[in-house]
Amino acid sequence: LYKFRSFLMQNVGVSPELPRRRDRPLILFSQWSSRRSFDFEPFAEFVQEKFRNTVEVRLVEFREMDLDEQIALVAEASMLVSVAGGGTFTAMSLPRGASLVLYYESDVTELGQGDLPPEEQEKNPARLDYDIWNNVGYLRTHWLPFHNISQPVHGPGPIFQALVRQELDVMEKQGY
Repeated sequence: LYKFRSFLMQNVGVSPELPRRRDRPLILFSQWSSRRSFDFEPFAEFVQEKFRNTVEVRLVEFREMDLDEQIALVAEASMLVSVAGGGTFTAMSLPRGASLVLYYESDVTELGQGDLPPEEQEKNPARLDYDIWNNVGYLRTHWLPFHNISQPVHGPGPIFQALVRQELDVMEKQGY
């Protein structure tokens, strides 16, 4: 899949060897990029406040950018946070070792409840993204559920906070 990344980038006129930012990690939040999006502003504010001068945080509306601009920006990032869906395709251009945090819609409201009955499963999205993103071996992909798109997560919860801390620790050890 990394070869596909290079092919994709070359075909939109972006160098696949575009260097990742080394001064401090760039963390992108995909804001309102698909119909399943919700407001990531509280998440971006949390990361910016908690990690002040050690990271650069940007809220991005990819739908307002040309494809080559999207790919070039994502290629510089160390982490992309988005809602799973077609809008996450540009995550393919993340550099080797970057983190991808995907929120997905789930009708299971508490951890450990197990699978939904078959009649309820038909109402849920197919989660086709799961297969591709879990097999992109050059990225660290993380999945976080949210219950209802009309009542999205209100700010970063403890799992998101711990995940960002852990990923920034990994990045520091890897020299980004």
